[in-house]
Amino acid sequence: MGLAMQDSFGDKARLEYLKMAHAEYLEALKATKEFSSSSVNMLFILNGGAIVALLAFLGNVYGKPEGAIALRLAKEMVPAIPWLIGGVALAALTSGIAYINFSALHAVVPSATHLLEWARGEKFDQPPRLRYVPTASAYFGLLTASLSLGAFCWAAYLVFSGFRTVFV
Repeated sequence: MGLAMQDSFGDKARLEYLKMAHAEYLEALKATKEFSSSSVNMLFILNGGAIVALLAFLGNVYGKPEGAIALRLAKEMVPAIPWLIGGVALAALTSGIAYINFSALHAVVPSATHLLEWARGEKFDQPPRLRYVPTASAYFGLLTASLSLGAFCWAAYLVFSGFRTVFV
């Protein structure tokens, strides 16, 4: 058995291991993508549903004979609507950032063959301009998602304060 044959076997074993590790990484990436997609959908439903519910409630209150209370209640609750619209806009922005993030990850993640070259100490070309895009877009996406959720919470506080002001 020559040394060349042993290195060839070692490379094959390393390549198989790297392929398995790479497949596991891609599965984790797929799960992360699905989770982020469902989180963005939750932000859309939370903020958009709150807008619909608030408008339906205000429309119902306006139809009641107690006009003075309804008008006071509407004046107290209407400021929540722009916050909810902002929450929907931030959810849409988060969705776009998630697309950029996963597109950049697809371009940056090396294949198993590239990983083997890296393990041997060889250099492989990685797009230098995209190197920091996945990390930066992930943080920016978390920021916009947090702001969207914060907008919903602030709007909920405004609605609660409106009820408290009118009925207490």
